[in-house]
Amino acid sequence: RNYIEYEFDDVERAKWEKLSAAWRAVASSQSLQEITVTAKAKNTRTNAGIENSVDTAKMTVGGKLPWYLRTNIKPVVFKLQNCQLAIMPDRLLIFSKKKLGAVDYTEAKIDITAVGFLETGTIPTDSQMVKQVWAYANNDGSPDKRYANNRQYPVMQYGKVCISSPSGLNIQFMCSNEKAADTLYHAING
Repeated sequence: RNYIEYEFDDVERAKWEKLSAAWRAVASSQSLQEITVTAKAKNTRTNAGIENSVDTAKMTVGGKLPWYLRTNIKPVVFKLQNCQLAIMPDRLLIFSKKKLGAVDYTEAKIDITAVGFLETGTIPTDSQMVKQVWAYANNDGSPDKRYANNRQYPVMQYGKVCISSPSGLNIQFMCSNEKAADTLYHAING
């Protein structure tokens, strides 16, 4: 087993506590969705006026480091579709059953933005509704009367986190708590 031990001075400890608290706030969102595919809509009239569509997969939190790694801190671990992402004080660890990778924060690019997400499932209470749209809409946004079972859907304010690196890391996910994503942005960017 490999043991990763972190020793902090007071400033470094405060910085890690702020960063890990911000990641934990994102992790505690009611809805965490990994973005698996992004596509441009061909016809916005039959797509509730949405220009870009995404396929998502539910994410969970609370995974553990691989059995061969131990540490004296409590990392934040996100379970994605094909791997896990561990937030450490100095780097990101990405691992699956047979592979382990690490990306130093100096190499990682972490972009955090607010996005509108058309919610078709349970509406998370930690997200704000931006607007409602019709499944089939006219150019002016009004309901298209040609469709009998035309429903309205809420567009919710989500936080989008994109993590990439020159070595090929590309992880994108959304959290329903956009305020937590904003706090994470400020924790990362000072």
